[in-house]
Amino acid sequence: MVTGLLLLSPLLLLLLVLVLPFTVGLSLEYGPHGLRVEVRALGGLVRRRLRAGRESVSDAGREAAARAGRPGEVLARLKPVQRPALYLLHKTRLDRLEVEVTVGLGRADLTAEAAGGLWALGGTLAALISHLSAPGSVRPRIVVGPCYEARGLTMAVRGRVTVRVRHLLAAAWQAWWAWRSHRALRGITRYNFTAPGHIKPGRVGSVATKNTR
Repeated sequence: MVTGLLLLSPLLLLLLVLVLPFTVGLSLEYGPHGLRVEVRALGGLVRRRLRAGRESVSDAGREAAARAGRPGEVLARLKPVQRPALYLLHKTRLDRLEVEVTVGLGRADLTAEAAGGLWALGGTLAALISHLSAPGSVRPRIVVGPCYEARGLTMAVRGRVTVRVRHLLAAAWQAWWAWRSHRALRGITRYNFTAPGHIKPGRVGSVATKNTR
């Protein structure tokens, strides 16, 4: 009997990990000193910290923007992971999310307009996240303030979510399958069948019928 319990213990532990929820905490600060990120899980047993200087963050942002291309191209690349991301967000309970942003553009009128626009955008994002997250989630708190004394952007984010491992695995599987299907579809649309036994690079749907008559 003891041997049987020892053999079943890994399976029981795996089932508990898949079923029981766990909490993940996030702390992010961005300002004149750079970027600081800290992620905590399992009651602080798992902790990861990241620090980067302001110049490194700016260079990484410019490089990412250059590689991403136009906004339409970025949305097209992110399309395969939209459904898995929404699924995971719907299964994740938001326990805390506080965002504080300060913006300064050097001129009082421009700073006030930018702060007002970001405040309106923050309210829209807070309502959207609250609507898409799991039942029992709190409404995010997003505060935007102007800084008339200096130019720049500072941001502080503190959050905590509760999620289950099985939902993470399901979202990862959906994302992998969607990416694979999207890649296969892109390979198919590179060819255009214009005649029997002949394949010509082009787009599917623009088949020329004059050669097949």
